[in-house]
Amino acid sequence: MDELNVQTLMTLLPQVFLPEQARGIAAVINFDLAGDGGGEWTVTIRNQSCTAVAGKSVSPDLSLAAKAHDILEIFSGRLDPTRALLFGKLRMTGDMRLAMRLAELFDTHDPRLRQWKK
Repeated sequence: MDELNVQTLMTLLPQVFLPEQARGIAAVINFDLAGDGGGEWTVTIRNQSCTAVAGKSVSPDLSLAAKAHDILEIFSGRLDPTRALLFGKLRMTGDMRLAMRLAELFDTHDPRLRQWKK
């Protein structure tokens, strides 16, 4: 597999999604990622399934903003999301309960997410 980048990450998210953890969740999440390889992405979780598409939803339940580099560090397990929030590397608006559950919805230990190199 190629080195992990934002486009590859967004392609992988539905594959590492844990549907059994998503019972009762219906959500639209915007990712606004700045810097090299960044962009706007929408992740939709509904009926215990997940999709990710390029572009921005006009009415998300949760919006996450970060540098592309930092979101890759979070999903590759190198940066704790709570620390990222505390140090201003990750900004969130919207449903904070959903934000707190986000980490349990994806298998962040999947080796495909560990391909990213600084």
